[in-house]
Amino acid sequence: MDGTMNMNAFRMRSYAFEGILACILCFFSSMVHARSSDVGFSQELSPQILLYTGDVSRASTGAAVQYSYHIGPVLWVGVDVLWNPMRLDQGQSLAGKTSPHLFSAAPVVYWNLPSFLGVEDGTHADFYTSFGLGYLRLGGDSSVYGSIGGGLLIFPWRRSSHFGLRFDFKTLFYSQNNPNGGDFMADVSLGLGPSLLF
Repeated sequence: MDGTMNMNAFRMRSYAFEGILACILCFFSSMVHARSSDVGFSQELSPQILLYTGDVSRASTGAAVQYSYHIGPVLWVGVDVLWNPMRLDQGQSLAGKTSPHLFSAAPVVYWNLPSFLGVEDGTHADFYTSFGLGYLRLGGDSSVYGSIGGGLLIFPWRRSSHFGLRFDFKTLFYSQNNPNGGDFMADVSLGLGPSLLF
């Protein structure tokens, strides 16, 4: 019973968060104008602070690193790596793990919308959607996981096209043995960090 209530509460929080994120993106989309990029192929590296909330865990802070290769202005490919010290909710054991650490790595495909924020002389920004499929290790167990998300790469300093800020949101889907509830997990992560392009 408690597991079902915790799952329902988590889903409500996730839906509310995703609704707020959608409203924010809709607000920004009213100021977005598609642009043609004159930037050639580039690589991007973004270390991030990670806020992570799981189906059976409390919110905790971890770290992430994202590398991407910009094939063109619309299509990117890359690798996401994240680490998080999960703190389980009371009554949730995930097969007896008291304080598991989560590690994941996945190749990712990005579909990007190159944009300007503002009508005249706007700030360069990239709105992207991401899809990934990779490897996840939680405590002593490992599994395959999928992710879907999106984010914003913004360049607030107009004189530099090599340094920006990256906001990244994604949901991770995977299966773990959980004697106190369902085995299907849908965790949410929100990353923020600097972005270096070279």
